[in-house]
Amino acid sequence: MTNSQEGVSIVIAAYNAEQFIRRAIESVLRQDMAVREIVVVDDGSRDQTADIVRKSGGPVKLVRQENRGPGAARNRGVRECSSELVGFVDADDELLPDMTAILAAALAEHPSAGAASGAHYYVRDGVTNRRPPPRRVTAGGAVQLLPNFFEVARRHDIAIVGSTLVRRRVFEEIGGFREDIRFAEDLDLWTRIAGRHGWVFVDRPLMVYHHSAASSSTLRTPESAKPVAFLLDERRLVAEVRPELWRSCRRYRRDMLLRQARVALVQRSLPQAWRLLAAIPPAPASLEWAATAALARSQWMASLVLGVTGLARRVARRVRSTHEPMEQRLKRPEQGMVT
Repeated sequence: MTNSQEGVSIVIAAYNAEQFIRRAIESVLRQDMAVREIVVVDDGSRDQTADIVRKSGGPVKLVRQENRGPGAARNRGVRECSSELVGFVDADDELLPDMTAILAAALAEHPSAGAASGAHYYVRDGVTNRRPPPRRVTAGGAVQLLPNFFEVARRHDIAIVGSTLVRRRVFEEIGGFREDIRFAEDLDLWTRIAGRHGWVFVDRPLMVYHHSAASSSTLRTPESAKPVAFLLDERRLVAEVRPELWRSCRRYRRDMLLRQARVALVQRSLPQAWRLLAAIPPAPASLEWAATAALARSQWMASLVLGVTGLARRVARRVRSTHEPMEQRLKRPEQGMVT
């Protein structure tokens, strides 16, 4: 376990979150290892979010500010914290009861790591999936100090808001979240942490990500309005990533841009897809790049192919899902995982 003098604080960035904020706060209050404080930053909400937070009780602190986006809200929350370990949860998601205890223990076991993360449950349209699937990352054990964060992260969702604890001194050293972007600011932060420090992964679901139309601290941004450099400005990252990891980081950036280009196609924003493809550094064109570029040339072809592909993926998700109630799924410990 972590030193009692260190403690854990959780920051919740909230924007018009009256439907979900109570669930998020209660999930933090139910932690097996009690958190020192829960800082809720109301990022300019126009609903009853602040009133609900005030009635929460316990170690809950409300901070209000004008709408400045998720990065600014989370940075403000960290400034209000007093713990060495800090975690974040979006207002429409929830932590599982052992999140803080397991990740704090992982960081205590690996003092060279700047952050620790775990798997999560992804819930969409009534279907629940575990990401990443068991034993895809830590074949040799449930807790592992990753030799190369980028090689793993380009294939699996191993770090998201809600399943990650960060050392506060590391967070402050790298400057926290970027406040000039309102999309993928979390991926940008993980990248800068992993570029300088070790990273621990725990192969156990530690939070529930609820896919919804609402966002934690800002409305979801249309793909066409997101900047091309939504993530990983390559020139800026040269100074952020250790030389031995740079090649892997470039591949990671390429894959993230390709993934977002496909999202742009789904949202029928062909110009944005082309801008994202053009931002990929010069390299031998991959089959994936060529296929995405071909779809970007034709709206009707993109709609047809991506529509069929999306349908196939939804069917596959439902086949893999056990369809059992979420309450039962979350109560049952996974076999072979840490306890």
